[in-house]
Amino acid sequence: MIKKIIAIIGAVIFLASSSWTQTGAAKEKKIESAPGILSTQELKQLIPAVVFFQGQTAPVQLRNSGGVRGPNGRLMLIAMVDSSGYSTGVAQKYQAYLLSEGSLVFKGKVLAPGAYGVGFLDNNTFNVMDLGANDIAVVPTQTDAALRRAVPLKIVTAGQDSFRLYFGKHYVEFTFRK
Repeated sequence: MIKKIIAIIGAVIFLASSSWTQTGAAKEKKIESAPGILSTQELKQLIPAVVFFQGQTAPVQLRNSGGVRGPNGRLMLIAMVDSSGYSTGVAQKYQAYLLSEGSLVFKGKVLAPGAYGVGFLDNNTFNVMDLGANDIAVVPTQTDAALRRAVPLKIVTAGQDSFRLYFGKHYVEFTFRK
């Protein structure tokens, strides 16, 4: 009887450990999907919980995030951040964290692969900063007055290989550099 109990316990431990190993392997698996806007499930796996910018870390808002897989398979991820710990000057410009594996083009301005602090400013511009909070690109935005339900951040397809990044009713279009 004791041998049966030990055998059952051993089988349970083996099954539990093999299930745990398979789950761990699944988490490390690279997400491969078609070009276009990423799903909520993909964003949950890819968006970091905390990001680094100007010598500090800040939590991201997964509910206010988005991402795109470009035609070359490269990813662009963006998420709004809690910038309350930053100086007023930086917090006004730093609303989201943008990560890109490929070069992006915003209104003719090329943004190299990397990590950036970004924000939509009151003067109808999209501001891009390096990790030291230095301005590296300023792009004019447009307003979508016909947008019925504005949300803090979203990405929509704007045409073949072109996307719109919205902050409320303001947006900027971008493409992946070919």
